[in-house]
Amino acid sequence: MATSNPIFIGITGGSCSGKTTFCSALEKELAPLSPIVFHMDDYYLPPEERPHMTGFADGKDYIDDNSPASFQLDALRQELDDALQSGAAVIILEGLLTLWDEEIFRKLDLRLYVDCPDEERLARRVQRHSGWGQELSEITGRYVNAVRPRFRQYTEPCKWRADLILNGSHPSETAMEMICGQIFRLAKQKGASHE
Repeated sequence: MATSNPIFIGITGGSCSGKTTFCSALEKELAPLSPIVFHMDDYYLPPEERPHMTGFADGKDYIDDNSPASFQLDALRQELDDALQSGAAVIILEGLLTLWDEEIFRKLDLRLYVDCPDEERLARRVQRHSGWGQELSEITGRYVNAVRPRFRQYTEPCKWRADLILNGSHPSETAMEMICGQIFRLAKQKGASHE
């Protein structure tokens, strides 16, 4: 599918909220439109170049993986602009700061926030990171002292900027059907056609 006026979708939510899972499911449902998908995690600075922060409660030093200064946002913005000029019918961006960055936010046609309770996100994070060989105390310490404070500072307030808030605990087939129906309608209105 190609169009001169692509539909630009932004998906955000906290760490382990289900945003990447939802993005993958959405990409599959929109396959007839050949969406181009960007993941903000692909634009992290190398760990040694990321800023550090002092732990909220323990005072320890942490690499700050959840701050805007940890991402190559200029490179992401440029590649998104290139994609928006590429003739693609749909562009999807998924990541922690998708609705936070003002320049990106203004260009979005559909803004989605994947919500999930804090304790469930922590449980998922423990399961994921323990599989990477991290100790429970390390995972929970980083979450409480570094991840959650930045979530509350940057990501959570964006919930109220979203067009739709989605259930990250129990993904809804009805919500997916409604979102995809709207996107296909928008694509038709914007003149998407097979190349």
